[in-house]
Amino acid sequence: MPTVSLRTALLPALLATALTTGVLATPAAAAPAADPQATAAAAAYLAAHLSPTGTVTGSFEDDKGNTTTFTNWGQSLDAALALLAAGGQDATLGRALTSVEDSKAVAEYTQGAPGDKADAAYVGATAKLAFVVAATGGDASKVGGVDLLAQLLSLQSADSRFADRSSFGNYANLFGHAFALLALKQSGRTPADAAVQALLATQCADGSFPEDYPKAGTACTGSVDATGLVLQALAALGQGGAQPANAAATWLKGQQKADGSFPGQAPVNSTGYAVLGLDAVNAPIGNALTYLTSQQNADGGLRTGAAAASSSDLFATAQTLPALAGKTFTASSRTVMRQATLTMLNTRIVATGASSVTVQAPPNSVVDLFAYSRPSTTFSVVRTATVGATGVVTWSVSPLTNTRLYAQSRGGAASPQTVLNVATALSLSAARTGTRTYVFSGRSIPARTGGLIVSLYRRAGVGGSVLTAQARADAKTGMWSLTRTFSGTGTFDFTVQTGNDLQNVAGSSNSRTIRIW
Repeated sequence: MPTVSLRTALLPALLATALTTGVLATPAAAAPAADPQATAAAAAYLAAHLSPTGTVTGSFEDDKGNTTTFTNWGQSLDAALALLAAGGQDATLGRALTSVEDSKAVAEYTQGAPGDKADAAYVGATAKLAFVVAATGGDASKVGGVDLLAQLLSLQSADSRFADRSSFGNYANLFGHAFALLALKQSGRTPADAAVQALLATQCADGSFPEDYPKAGTACTGSVDATGLVLQALAALGQGGAQPANAAATWLKGQQKADGSFPGQAPVNSTGYAVLGLDAVNAPIGNALTYLTSQQNADGGLRTGAAAASSSDLFATAQTLPALAGKTFTASSRTVMRQATLTMLNTRIVATGASSVTVQAPPNSVVDLFAYSRPSTTFSVVRTATVGATGVVTWSVSPLTNTRLYAQSRGGAASPQTVLNVATALSLSAARTGTRTYVFSGRSIPARTGGLIVSLYRRAGVGGSVLTAQARADAKTGMWSLTRTFSGTGTFDFTVQTGNDLQNVAGSSNSRTIRIW
């Protein structure tokens, strides 16, 4: 299971492949085993248990009992890889991709922002994110303002291994190295042979690969999870039929238990990674799928495989889904439409005013802006545009009543809905018609069925006001008028106001200073 601690969960790992001499052709691919029914059920469970933004969230409690929630970006990428392989949940996947590609997410996950040093970067996180972006049709050199491929290569040491650049230590390992090779290959870059050889140099004498870079004088202990991922990387580089891959597959197959599972901290997760590694080099997986489906609950999720486990586990389900679908990470690659995002310059305007709406969506996609204005509650398309190379479209909107909006790229996930509050536009004038008698009049926009009640206030003291009179505006024109005779004299400031309702938020007119005499 590639993710264990919180720190390692936030910087998972990656990259593998290579042969010392000539490249041997991978054997002709046999269709890997898959279970469509189990796959669909697990994908539905996973999609239903992600956050509204398509991510995995977690929490922890400090010694004072305060609970802090966070986004687990590493497991969010596991979920994205799972949904990519399974298919059928692309709206959720699109939301997940938009979330993980956000500039703040990229900085937090791959660079440890804001708590790490200025030039910090993590191998596992950078490589895993780069691969997911590339595997879903994105450009890994342009993710949230970061060139992930350049950042990844900057972490390669003189010995061609990878190392984190951080104030908190170096967590780089073979998961990161394997994902790095996968990311470069998926992005159309040819990994340096030295990087491949550095990975192969970690292979244990029994053919397995360890999780961590081995240190001189220590025993080399193979890992099912790491060996499975390295096999995927070797196969992606065309070396699935070479001697190192053959030795790794032989060792991996030898770890399988009679029930079809593979050993690991969470047997279901480890079995998922083992199956993908064996599938990648066209090696038999035995009864592994039978074991995995035996761990599936009625809700579609899978248990961890631990003896006492009975409830479905999000992480186990995510790391198992590609195996159920019979698709390695590379074989799962396809273009996925990202979710459109919508922002507004102002979220409150006065009727007859305007606010700009900015939508970010994949370049060359067609994006629609949906909206309804009260009293309607039915969305309709109010703007449409083809997104240019910048990935940004901006419109001006000027509704007269409270409006709810969202944007959606055709074929992609809808953005979260946003409300534009619209205040009633009010005008105020006054004319003296007799001793201490004045006619106050004006207009309310929009006009309202039944007529909108407007209230005349006289300002009193600092921040205070006194209701003086009320009138009902004309239902068609919005015009209103009222006559008021005052008992005293003096100079006063007046405004007219309306209250909040579903159609408009409270509005207020200009202030008029009047001498009563």
